[in-house]
Amino acid sequence: MSESDEIGIGERLRFYRQGRKKTQAVVAGLAGVSEDYVSQIERGAKTPTIGLLHKFARILGVQVSVLLGEPQFERNGTIHPVASELHRRMMSFGEPSGDGVDLVALRQRVDAAWGVWQTSPRRYSEGAEVFPALLSDVQAAARSFRAFGEVEERREAARLSSDMYFLLRTFAKRIGRTDLSLVAADRAIAAAYETDDPLRIAGAHWNLGHILIAQDEAEAAEETAVRAIEELKPHLEDGGDWVAMSGALWLVASVASVRQGDAWAARDRLREHALPAAESTGEA
Repeated sequence: MSESDEIGIGERLRFYRQGRKKTQAVVAGLAGVSEDYVSQIERGAKTPTIGLLHKFARILGVQVSVLLGEPQFERNGTIHPVASELHRRMMSFGEPSGDGVDLVALRQRVDAAWGVWQTSPRRYSEGAEVFPALLSDVQAAARSFRAFGEVEERREAARLSSDMYFLLRTFAKRIGRTDLSLVAADRAIAAAYETDDPLRIAGAHWNLGHILIAQDEAEAAEETAVRAIEELKPHLEDGGDWVAMSGALWLVASVASVRQGDAWAARDRLREHALPAAESTGEA
């Protein structure tokens, strides 16, 4: 799990340009450069000057910091239409499907969406095309298996929900919708508890801890991380993913300590817990 973001200016430019429904030709004309030059920037072959970056920002109606990957909190949903679309779909929850749900196909789609986010150089623009409809289908699946004898189907639908909300938490944070990110993180935890999977539950708490830190809720982030660590303790003797997850949670708790002005507690947590966990799993 990583909070790193290696996407370049070009992909952000493409993402917000498409959100504004402007062609490369239109943006190029308004900025006083060639269409090919805009294309090269979006492909990562060229880097725009600061002056040109300011022009792009004015044309797309965003701040320069947004194109640099530092979006401010989006209060009105206007930075990119996909944010408002995701919010609308998330609040509707999705209607139960009467035609049957293919959980195998849905798992393939969720995994593919994660693949886009983790590996594609166009993760923002491709994600904006895929995530809204997938969210609706996952939410519908989560409400479709309530009959006696559908316990395993219900758990798989919950796993899909947890994984989808986990992804949306990250995506929403990156496009400046920390409010939507918090809702997604909370939904991920609720879904994770329905899976009866302690590792997925711990991951959902890790997920929530990150967005709480981003919203300057360090005390709450520390609380959710420590709670998850306690729930993991019975499994730590199994090593592997259990220890790695515990170490990741200790990192969240350490950052939360620093944010609260307790550097000594953070140091002790890193030295006594996070570092040994990383060393034992080969991640140090």
